[in-house]
Amino acid sequence: MLRVVTIPHYAPLENVALYFKESKKYYIKIPQGEWFDGDFTLEAWVKVPDRFSSWDSIIDFGNGPRNNNVVFSLFQGVPFLATFSGSYHIEFDTGRRIPLNTWTYLSCTLIGQKARLYQNGELLRACLNMPIPPKVMRTTNYIGKSNWNKPYPNAFYKDIRIWKGALSPEQIQENMNNNLMDDPVMEHLDQNSPTLIGDWKCDEGYGGTVFNSAPDAPDNSHGNLGGGDRKYAPKWMILSQYTPRMFVYGAQIVP
Repeated sequence: MLRVVTIPHYAPLENVALYFKESKKYYIKIPQGEWFDGDFTLEAWVKVPDRFSSWDSIIDFGNGPRNNNVVFSLFQGVPFLATFSGSYHIEFDTGRRIPLNTWTYLSCTLIGQKARLYQNGELLRACLNMPIPPKVMRTTNYIGKSNWNKPYPNAFYKDIRIWKGALSPEQIQENMNNNLMDDPVMEHLDQNSPTLIGDWKCDEGYGGTVFNSAPDAPDNSHGNLGGGDRKYAPKWMILSQYTPRMFVYGAQIVP
């Protein structure tokens, strides 16, 4: 026997993620804002089901190509970070592909000019001379799309986060040890700790918006699937390791 429950404005669903398909050019547009100002942390849970695109973009925030960008991506399956100050940039990667068809926790931090790339909480590589992203208004901000003419991802994304300030290795490890549906570590943060300003959980399961649930989120910082064009909107997908659910015209059907 099934009962139909109407989903309210925002009802998080723990077993839902967004699926990005290269051939369909799916992406999310994030509104303009001063998203970066020196030190930062980026986090994302990523699953590439069967093959890597040559460029699986996770985050690319900037003002077009080579213009104060912060780029966090997979380059042929290898986690990659680039930061720009104006057009000047440095880029580096982990040197290790993530596994296919497996949820992987990816994160990176910048402290001063020292950047670190982590995979499943393990520090894989650091770079000592990264440009510091300046505090500017960034207007072309994407999840799943590049500011360059690059391929689109073939991947599931969930729990994409931006912190102002760098999480410690211990906090990175704690976030990794949490279930991918849990909230990020918050209880050990104090007034001098990093501030969570972007937290797009991708757990809505319906509609054309991913809500920014960060406690210090800027106003009007929710993401628009496909930039508001349904043709390019990534698809809500059920995660097989959680309780299966079906969706019909904005209603959730549950046992």
